[in-house]
Amino acid sequence: MPIYLKMLDKGGSPITGDCQVKNHEQEIEVISWGFSLEYSKVNVKSDIKDALKASEHLTQKLSKLKSNSVNTLKDEFQQLERLKTKFYQHGGGDSRKFMHQLANWQTNIQKNFKNISKEMKQKQQALEQERRELIQSANIALSLENDEDDELNLEGMPENFVHAYQHLNKNIERIDNFEIDENDFEIDYKDELEELSQHEPLELDKRIDSSSSKLLAVCCEGQPLTSCTFKMYRPMLVGASDEQPLTDAQNLYLTVILKDANIVNYHIEGADEDMPIERLEISYDVAEFIFAEGDVVSGKRGKVKPARKFDWKAGKVT
Repeated sequence: MPIYLKMLDKGGSPITGDCQVKNHEQEIEVISWGFSLEYSKVNVKSDIKDALKASEHLTQKLSKLKSNSVNTLKDEFQQLERLKTKFYQHGGGDSRKFMHQLANWQTNIQKNFKNISKEMKQKQQALEQERRELIQSANIALSLENDEDDELNLEGMPENFVHAYQHLNKNIERIDNFEIDENDFEIDYKDELEELSQHEPLELDKRIDSSSSKLLAVCCEGQPLTSCTFKMYRPMLVGASDEQPLTDAQNLYLTVILKDANIVNYHIEGADEDMPIERLEISYDVAEFIFAEGDVVSGKRGKVKPARKFDWKAGKVT
C-alpha cells in the first residue's frame, strides 16, 4: 500500500518531500511505518476502597478541628463518596474517565492539606501567644521557652485562670497531636492514570529526500510539529500499477493524524549504492484515526468509519 505523509512544522508550514505521484506532489513518501498502543486496566474498585479507608481515617482526625479548609476537605471526602456511587451504579463505567476524576480529586485534597497545615500552625502560634499573655496577666514567672515540658502549678490559682489555662492547653495539645500529611494517600492516581494507556512513538522509514535536512533540524533542535498526517492507499484494482491515480474518495483506507508531536529520534543508514534510509520516531499527545471498509478481493473502498480521537494529554476519547 502506498503511504504518504504531510507534515507541518511548528509554524504551520509544510515540510515538503520529493513525491511526484499525482495528487501527492511534494508530500513525503513513506516506505513503512507503524506504532503500538497498549492498554492495561487497573483495579479501580480496589483503589476506591483504599481511598475511602484513608479518607475515613483522616475524617476522624479532622472531626475535632474547625476551619474553612477542614470543611472544604470534608466536602471533598463527600465528593469521593459520590464518585464511588456513580461509578458503581454504571457497572464500573469508564475507568479512564474515573481515574481522571480521582486524580483531580487528589489534587484538591493535597491543596487543602497544605491550607489546613498552614492554618493549624497559625492557630497554634496564636494560642501559645494567648497562653503567654494569660500567664503574664497573672504575674506568674514561668519560662515556656526553656521548660516546655514543665507544667504550671495551678494550686491556689483563681478558678477562672485555671479554666482558661487548661482550655488553652487542651487546644494546643489537640493541634500538637494532629499530624496531617498530603501523602497519607498511598495510591498515586496520576501514575496509575498513565498506566491505563501506553502509546509508543510512531516509527517510519523513508528514503533521503529534500525534507531530510529539515527533519534532522526539527529533531536536533527539539522543534514541535503542528501535525503529521499519514495516508495509506490501496489501488482499487488488485495488481494495478503504481501509476494508477490514487484518490481519497476511492483509494484511501486509513488516515492517522498526530498532533502535539515531536521527532524524538532520527536515524540514517545506507549500504553500497542503495539510497540512504532514514528512520524517524515521532512522539505525540493526540492521535486521530479514520478507517474505511474495503473488499479484500476487489480492493474497492467502502464506508468510512467515524473518526476516533485519543487525547492522552487531556485524557479524552472522542
